[in-house]
Amino acid sequence: MFSVFSLFRRLKIFPNLSKELSEQYLSVLIRNFGVGLIRLFEPVYIYKVFGEQIKWVALYYMVVYAARFFFIPLAGKIVARFGFEKSMSVSLPLQIIYLYLLTLITTHHYLVFVVPFLMATSLSIYWVAYHTNFAHYGDDEVRGGQYSGLNLINDIFAILSPIIGGLILHFFGFQVLFIVASVAIMLSCVPMLSTKEKFAPSKFSYFRAFKRLMTSYKTYKHNYFLAYLGYGVDVISKTFWLIFMAIMLKDNFSLMGVLNGAIALLIAAYSVYIGHAYDKCSFDRNKSSYFSALIIYAVSWPLRIFAIGWWQILLIKVVTGLSGRGLDMGIVPAMYRRAGIYGNLKYVVFFSQSMNLGRISLLALLFCWDISFGASWQIIFLLGGIWSLLMGTIWRKKSQEIA
Repeated sequence: MFSVFSLFRRLKIFPNLSKELSEQYLSVLIRNFGVGLIRLFEPVYIYKVFGEQIKWVALYYMVVYAARFFFIPLAGKIVARFGFEKSMSVSLPLQIIYLYLLTLITTHHYLVFVVPFLMATSLSIYWVAYHTNFAHYGDDEVRGGQYSGLNLINDIFAILSPIIGGLILHFFGFQVLFIVASVAIMLSCVPMLSTKEKFAPSKFSYFRAFKRLMTSYKTYKHNYFLAYLGYGVDVISKTFWLIFMAIMLKDNFSLMGVLNGAIALLIAAYSVYIGHAYDKCSFDRNKSSYFSALIIYAVSWPLRIFAIGWWQILLIKVVTGLSGRGLDMGIVPAMYRRAGIYGNLKYVVFFSQSMNLGRISLLALLFCWDISFGASWQIIFLLGGIWSLLMGTIWRKKSQEIA
C-alpha cells in the first residue's frame, strides 16, 4: 500500500501529495470502482420502481437532496468530532445498507420511506469529510493539478466500471450488481484506516451553518451562493440524462456502459491538461476558458433531445464531458482555496448546502411541471441549460478572483 502512496507522490500528474491525500486517492480509486458499477444504472432502476413516471423520480430525489440539505451541517458536527478519515469510513457501511435495501424496494414497498434518508445520511457524511480532507491537506499552489489527479482516478475507473457493471446487469440483474458494488465500496475504507489520523476534535454549530447560508454575500464577501446553486444542475446529468439514454438505447445496458467508458479516457487526458494549466495560467486566461466552457455546456443541454441513437449520445457526451470538466475545474479547486481562507469545514458545508439547494429547486420545478403539464424531455433539458448559466456568476472582476 505504501508503495502505491509513494508512486502517487512521485508521478508529476499528482503534484505535492501528502500522505493523507495519497490515502484519499487510493480510497477514492477503490470506492469509485464500486460506485461506477452502479452509477449509470441506479436512476434507471429507480425509474422502473416508480412505474417509469418522471414526476415520482423527481420527487424521490427531491426528498433525498432535501434530507441531505438539512443533514449536511450535522455531518459537519460528525466530521469535527471524529475526523475526516473516520467519518468517510463510517459512511461506507451506511451506503452498503442503502444499496441492499434498494434491491428490496420492489418487494418491500415501505422501504421507499427509508431508503432516501439512508442515502442522504451516508452521502452527506462522506462528501463533507471528503471535501474537507482535500481542502485541509491540499496545496494551494497546485490545487488544479491535485484535483485533476483525483479526477484522473475517477475517469480511469469510469472506463472499466460501467462496462463491467453493464455486463453484470445484463447477465445477472440488479441484485448481483449491487452486491459486487457493495464489496468494493467497503474495501475502500482500508487505505483511510491504514494509519492513525492526526486530528484534534473541534466544535461545529448546526444552526450557524444555516445563518452563513442565508447571509452568504455578507459572510463570504461575494455571492458564490448563486454559482453553487447552478453547480447543482448535475442532478439532471446524474438522473434524467441517464434515464433518457437508457430509453433511447432500449435498455441495452452493455452498450450504455461501453459508451460511457469510451469517452472517459478522453476526459481523463483533458483533466490532467486543464488542471495543470489552471495552476499556471493568468486570471484572464482562466476566466476566458471558463466562460467558453460554460457557453458550450449550456447550449449542449437542449441539444440532448436529438440524441436518439448511440452515435448522437456519444457526441453529446464528448461535448458535455469536456465542457463540464472545464467548469468543474473552475469551481471546485477555487472552493478549496476559499475554504482555506474562511475555514475548511464551514466553507465546505456552505458549498454542499448551496449545491443541494440548487438540486432541490431544479427537481421541484420539474415535479411541478410534470404534475401540471405532463412529462417533457424538452423542458427537462432546456431547464438544465438555463440553470447552468448560474455558474457564470462565480467570476465578476479580478478583485474577486475565485482562486
